Amino acid sequence: SAREVFGTMMCFGGSKNTAHCWVPGADLATRFKGEEQIPGPSILLQIAALLPARSQLLLEISERKLILMLEVNRAAEEHIFPIEEDFVEFVAILDENGLPLPQRQAFEFLDKHTLPHVPHTDHPISELEDQMEAVRNDPTSEGAVLYLEDDDGVIGLVKVKSSFYVKARRARETLKSQVLQ
Repeated sequence: SAREVFGTMMCFGGSKNTAHCWVPGADLATRFKGEEQIPGPSILLQIAALLPARSQLLLEISERKLILMLEVNRAAEEHIFPIEEDFVEFVAILDENGLPLPQRQAFEFLDKHTLPHVPHTDHPISELEDQMEAVRNDPTSEGAVLYLEDDDGVIGLVKVKSSFYVKARRARETLKSQVLQ
């Protein structure tokens, strides 16, 4: 997120139990030297790389009091589906009340600011069961986040994992716990 604090634009980010703030353009590489593999600093370094010369983006985030939700994917970590290089994908945007913006608004905002995001498609509620079945039966994907919306906005977000991913992850974690005891 970003907010103007006493006339200075500040960025805020973190992961799980960590939170950091910084001034855009700050030398985070020096600040977090030796901590690049720790989730919080790793995420901040990835975010900061996306933000140089994006004062309009930060101003809009601040004025609208938005929180951008993202996922950092690191090649060095264990993945059921290996990845070649580190990358960031935005997955949702929360409003000032912490509620998700409707999918169309969120992804239009991300596209407007050329921010990388997960793929998305729109489907009527009548296709919900078919879409969930398609996600669960896909052996090439971890899963999908489904935005459930009505005319008033977002009802909720639901993460659906593919059956292949769930079984592969369970097998991996079971093996790790038995082999690495």
